[in-house]
Amino acid sequence: MPDVAIIGAGASGLMCACRLVSLGITNIALFERNNKEGKKLLATGNGRCNLSNKNIDASDYSTDDPNKLRAVLEAYGYEFTSKFFEKTLNVMLSGKDDLVYPRTYKSSTVVDAMRNFLEASGITITTDDMVKDISSIDAKYIVIATGGAASPKSGSDGNSYKLINSLINDRQAFTGVLPSLVQFRSSDSDVKSLSGVRVNCTLRLYVDNKEVAAESGELLFTDYGISGICTMQLSRIYNEYIRKGIRNCYVSADMVPELSLDVLRDEVERRLLNSDILDKADRLSGILQKEICEVILKRGGDIASHMKAFRINITGTRDMENAQVTSGGLNLQYLGDGMRLTDNVYVIGEAVNVDGPCGGYNLQWAWSSAFSCAQDISSRISVL
Repeated sequence: MPDVAIIGAGASGLMCACRLVSLGITNIALFERNNKEGKKLLATGNGRCNLSNKNIDASDYSTDDPNKLRAVLEAYGYEFTSKFFEKTLNVMLSGKDDLVYPRTYKSSTVVDAMRNFLEASGITITTDDMVKDISSIDAKYIVIATGGAASPKSGSDGNSYKLINSLINDRQAFTGVLPSLVQFRSSDSDVKSLSGVRVNCTLRLYVDNKEVAAESGELLFTDYGISGICTMQLSRIYNEYIRKGIRNCYVSADMVPELSLDVLRDEVERRLLNSDILDKADRLSGILQKEICEVILKRGGDIASHMKAFRINITGTRDMENAQVTSGGLNLQYLGDGMRLTDNVYVIGEAVNVDGPCGGYNLQWAWSSAFSCAQDISSRISVL
C-alpha cells in the first residue's frame, strides 16, 4: 500500500509529489486520467508558463477565507517556490517586471523537470486512469488534485467535486462554480461588426451604473462580444456580482486613455475642420481604426466622448470550455491544516475556492497548496 496516492497529475498534483519526494517520501502512487501528465499546464500562458508573480498578495484573490489563504501564501509563496524550482527541480527562472517564467519560456520545461525528478526517485505516473470512486484507492493518505471545471478538454471537468461530495455530501461546503478569466458576450450588433479589430484601452466595469473596476490592455472585438487581457481580468470581478444576483452590468472602453477628454475633443474637431476630401471616418482614422470610427459616427453624439467611453453591453461570459480558471469550488474554510478534508484525504489546487487574476497567480496557488499539503503529510508520516 502506498503512503500517498495523488489523483491528478496536473500542476498541483505533480508539485505535491515532487515536494513529498524532497521530504523523503517516495512510496507514492500518482494517477492521471489523460494519456500524459500536465496537459493543462502545457497550455498555460500560450505554452510559455507564467508560473508565479513576485508581487502576490492574498488580497489579489477571490476566496471565502482570505486569512487562511494569506497564511498558505506567506508560508509557501514566490520565494519558497522559486527556490524549489531552481534548487530542487533545476529549472532556471526568468521574467519581466513581476511575471516569472522558466528561462526557456516553455511550459514543457516545467512538466519535463517534474516528471524527470519523480522518475529519478522511482515514481511512475499511471496515465489513462480516471479515478471515479475514491473508495477504490488504497493508501494511507489521498490527495485530490483533479482541478476545477474550466477547460474540460484538458481533463478538468468537475470530477473533483464528485469525489469530494462522496466524502462529505454537504452543499454548504461549496461556492457555486463559474468560468473565470474568460471572454464577455455582448448582444450589441455594432460590437459584432467590429469582429477582429484590436485596440489598446482602459476597460471599466460598471454595475448599476457605478464603476467597480478597471483594467488596461488590449481589447479584441469578436463575433460573440469581446476578448483580450483586460476583459479576462474583469470577468473575475463580474463573477462577484453575478453571485449576488446583480446582472445590470456593462463595460466602457477608453480607447484613447493617454489624452484627456478636452484634448481629444480638440483633436477631433481639428481633423474634421481641416479636410474637405475625406469622409469623417477617414479623417478620424489617425486616432482610431476606421472601423471603430464608423461605429462611433453611427452611434451619434459627441465623438470624443464615445472614444473615451465606448459602451459595450454585457449579456454574460463564455462557458467553461473557454475559461482559463474556475471561480468557486470547495470552500477553503472547510479545509483543515495542510489542505486536509478528512483525516486522510486532502484537496489542493483549482478544486478549492481560490482564484486569482492573470499573471502567475493561479499557478502560484497550485504550487502553494501542494507544498502545504505535502508538508502536512510528511509531518504525519514521520510520527507514525
